[in-house]
Amino acid sequence: MAVSWGRGRHKGGGSSLSGDLRRSAIAGRDTHQVALRLSRDTALRAGERDGYGGSQPGSAVVTIRPQAESAAASFSATRAFGDWSGVFSANAQKQESRAVVRDGAGIVESHRSSDGFTASAGVSGQALGWFLQTNLNGRAAWNRERGLQELSSEAQAFTLTGSARRSFLELPAGALTANLNTSHVMSRSIGARDGVRIDNASQSEDTQGLVSIPLSKADATSFPSRIIGDLAATLGAGVRQSGGGGGEEVRGGLSWGPRRGVRLSGEWASSTENVADIVKTEPEYYGAPLVVFDFRNGEAVEILPLRGGNPNLRPPQSERFSLTTSLGPFTSSTVSGNLTYQRVEASNGIGALPGLTEDVEAAFPDRFRRDSDGRLVSIDYRPMNLSSTLFESLSTGVNFNLPRSAGETGQGATVVRVALNHTVQLSSLVRLSEGLPELDRLKGDGGGLSRQNVRVMIDAQRGRWGANASAQWHDGYRTRRVGGSDGPNDLVIAPFTTVDFRLTFQVMPGGSRNESSDAPQRRAGGLQVNFDIDNLFDARREARLGDGTPAPGYGRDVQDPLGRTVRLTLQRRF
Repeated sequence: MAVSWGRGRHKGGGSSLSGDLRRSAIAGRDTHQVALRLSRDTALRAGERDGYGGSQPGSAVVTIRPQAESAAASFSATRAFGDWSGVFSANAQKQESRAVVRDGAGIVESHRSSDGFTASAGVSGQALGWFLQTNLNGRAAWNRERGLQELSSEAQAFTLTGSARRSFLELPAGALTANLNTSHVMSRSIGARDGVRIDNASQSEDTQGLVSIPLSKADATSFPSRIIGDLAATLGAGVRQSGGGGGEEVRGGLSWGPRRGVRLSGEWASSTENVADIVKTEPEYYGAPLVVFDFRNGEAVEILPLRGGNPNLRPPQSERFSLTTSLGPFTSSTVSGNLTYQRVEASNGIGALPGLTEDVEAAFPDRFRRDSDGRLVSIDYRPMNLSSTLFESLSTGVNFNLPRSAGETGQGATVVRVALNHTVQLSSLVRLSEGLPELDRLKGDGGGLSRQNVRVMIDAQRGRWGANASAQWHDGYRTRRVGGSDGPNDLVIAPFTTVDFRLTFQVMPGGSRNESSDAPQRRAGGLQVNFDIDNLFDARREARLGDGTPAPGYGRDVQDPLGRTVRLTLQRRF
């Protein structure tokens, strides 16, 4: 069982309490698990944060983060039937939240509840040389909201999937392998919003095929194979059909390992995708309040973001290319690394509304709601189709383990793992709709974007003690008020770094189920204490305007009212 508790650092603050109880059993190939989880988050109010409109009327009751409770129960089991096996799982959850928000000049109390149930059953096994697998999944959800709007909805979805895999046609470098995957989805949602009934039904089919072809094998006896090394190709195609239209995909890849520890791989794909049902049918709702910088009025305002699905989304078309080089592991430190280039070009791509700028508001005026005085009240952040997008990135990663000292074995040994990842955005171009100019987000058009980010992770273990530290750095960026050129009223975001830390201690180490066996055994018990601190140094984003003056809306606690979070967790395996 695990219990966690967390609290914000500043006065007032918020707390979270959760409990997690699980029971699992393994008997040969048969398994089962039962789990129950309860959680409660207290509300965080505007008056508890000096920089978050604490002086405005109603700050004593207005919530920055809503009060929330949730409960979830799940069951899963697997059973063996000769050469076949079956699996069944079910999950039920219930969530409730209460928020008090500003809506224009008034204050409104909003209640949201969400109930859901999912179940899945499947079988897998061998038949006629094929490995076969099929699953039937069902989902039902009920949502209700009152206060800001009167909304109720229910949705059901059924998904039948199947896959088949087989190796055949033995080649000099190995066997050719074929994979087939298919799925059929039926869904329906019925809802009412402010007295207006909404009824949506859809179904879709998706069939994919992939063939893996070994071309050369490094340990083969032939002269060309010894020179070339490992070389394999993949070819794939698929078709999709739904009520919103059809789609198809073709892709190909090549993987080459000229020597041990060195591998190069590339993949190209072109596709027309279906739009996921949940992206279309998720009920509309107002999320937690956000503070945004309004370029039109030159001020920071608290707005209500509109979330949910968009039934009018069109299928996106995309072309993707990636090239990856992997090296290692080498030396006693098992050093390994990778370098990946990615390029994605799409039309009608599904994304979120870009940053709030005058260009974006002019392109989508119906997504911005202002009061009679021109003050921004709400923004519609539901998913949308972007006319065209182009993204290019270059990612690098390095991983290594510090070698153990001579003579260290078992639990007395010190184990240290280090991972470093760096990503640089080479291009990010967006055209919001046909006829509008292309926006370069790396230069600040249509909402800025960090060009670089770095993540470092250090994980250490010695005896009963364990520690993990991770740091993330995001490059600064500019958001232009008007696209095309920098200006004194632009928003300039400073570089930002956060550090998370975890410390664990085994108070009561557990024993093995079978002490006489030399094979590794699952631990039978033990009490573990986890101490977590997210955002260890309580860092907050900072910004200024293009002329160097402080930017409204980026004071202490405004963009991130929670800040540092501390959690204490107790875990015990029975």
